[in-house]
Amino acid sequence: MSQPEQPQGIASPYAAPKRGLDPAVARVIGLALLVPALIALMLAYAAPTVTSVVDSFYRKQPFRDVQSEFVGLDNYERVFTQGFGSALGITLLITLPLLLTLLVGGPVVAWLAHRSGETGRRLTRVVLVPLLVLFSPVGVAVAWYADRRTDMLRDYPRLGLTWTTWLILFGAVLAVSVTVFLAVLRRRADEPRSVTAALVVGALLGLGGLAYGLQFFDLPYMLARGGRNTATLMNVALQGTFMRVDLGAGAALLTLVGIPLALLGVAAVLIVALSGLRVRWVPDAGRRAPSALATVAVIVLLVGCLAVVAYVLWPWFGQFGQFDEPAGPRGRLDTGPIAINTWVPPLLSAFVGVLLAALAGFGIGALRPLGRFSELLLLPFAPWLFVTPTMQAFDAFNSLGASGNLNTTASLIPPVWINIPALVLFAVLFRGLSEDWRAGRRSIHTALLPALPMAALAVLVTWLVNAQSLMWPMVFANKPELFTGPVALVQLWQSMRVDGLPVNLALPVAAIVGFALAAAALQWFYLDKLSIRAGKDEDLAPADRAATG
Repeated sequence: MSQPEQPQGIASPYAAPKRGLDPAVARVIGLALLVPALIALMLAYAAPTVTSVVDSFYRKQPFRDVQSEFVGLDNYERVFTQGFGSALGITLLITLPLLLTLLVGGPVVAWLAHRSGETGRRLTRVVLVPLLVLFSPVGVAVAWYADRRTDMLRDYPRLGLTWTTWLILFGAVLAVSVTVFLAVLRRRADEPRSVTAALVVGALLGLGGLAYGLQFFDLPYMLARGGRNTATLMNVALQGTFMRVDLGAGAALLTLVGIPLALLGVAAVLIVALSGLRVRWVPDAGRRAPSALATVAVIVLLVGCLAVVAYVLWPWFGQFGQFDEPAGPRGRLDTGPIAINTWVPPLLSAFVGVLLAALAGFGIGALRPLGRFSELLLLPFAPWLFVTPTMQAFDAFNSLGASGNLNTTASLIPPVWINIPALVLFAVLFRGLSEDWRAGRRSIHTALLPALPMAALAVLVTWLVNAQSLMWPMVFANKPELFTGPVALVQLWQSMRVDGLPVNLALPVAAIVGFALAAAALQWFYLDKLSIRAGKDEDLAPADRAATG
């Protein structure tokens, strides 16, 4: 029997989907969008790294009128004999409890929140907001040292430093982990659980946590008071590079730290590329009956987390509200310029870095220049994926000195001209969001609109973290008129004035309120609707198998 003729104007359900762009055009545009990011990579990361590696084979003391001299591996030998092993040990010791929080505590809270239904999940996201925005490591460390300096830090320096660092960073680390794993657990009604996504995300968080742990500086510098047996790798690098003005030995130590950082970054990118990791917009997830036991458990855990954070922040809250212009060791500090120095320069680099990352991420994730292997285009960026401005501070010392930009307003701008973690994030986000567009089911504007809040989130996170950083402004802008909030607090702290410090210089009330409102809106309306998936086509829903071909 013949089939009835298809009515004119109605598409056959068996017709091939209409693709958004010609593959050749998409390939060219996608590769072109990578060019600005590659240029920024060369200028901000690759060139300074090469310079640092070359310097590690020379004896360089630029401010002591000593001629540069090739010394081969002498700098490396000196690094190994001057506390490298001890510094590596204390760095890993500090990192371990934070990794456990990231990889154990976060998934447990996220799973209980997921099992407790929409009410428990939403309550969890509300609690995460203060944990994320009350982020002022230097301010909290100053207040902590003033209020509790005679406790464990004095009697058991290493254990005390590890314990105190974990307490201060516990809330932020837990909040990040819970937010990510909630997205892993979210799925459509017709999708199975994605164990692959959980394993991939856990591996990425573990690699990232270890990499950032290797670069710990602010809290150990503040809490250990320069003690030799509690110096981390970055503390040793600071002492060798800037205090003893031994750039060769400092470059050797940074090269030794940079090698594992590069390997961790490459491993992370390969995991992303080979796992099929993607982030999708899932406004309507599958619903299931909430578990009463999980609801009670997550409430108890959240109350416990808030209690820990309140205990940690209590000294900080106790010294809030010091709005008088404080007198530093070099005269009275003007809070107006301090606020500008703290917040304006990091915003500039955060905006540019995220913009270039979003463009390149769209080229890789949405336009797919290499098809299923497009994420391999992230490999040139991989060695610097986990490099922070703390490491860049050492690499940039020579270039800023040669250009005459030391102790200038320009030196306050962190050189994050391409935000590489954001680039990887946008690549997997655009890969997931563009599936409907590439399958012809939705327009490009509708499909990719959910990327805009992620861009705002990336700017806000980068801005907050870099504004609270100590290393960069302390080294390159140490004149009173260039002080940032964290640097001003350190100056007051080093003058032995430990009571009644204006800790709000680092993170004022206005910033807390602004970041809290933004974080609450993003958690409630945006992050709660993202789903992280991974695996081969057979692990995906039927609709997505059709989209990915």
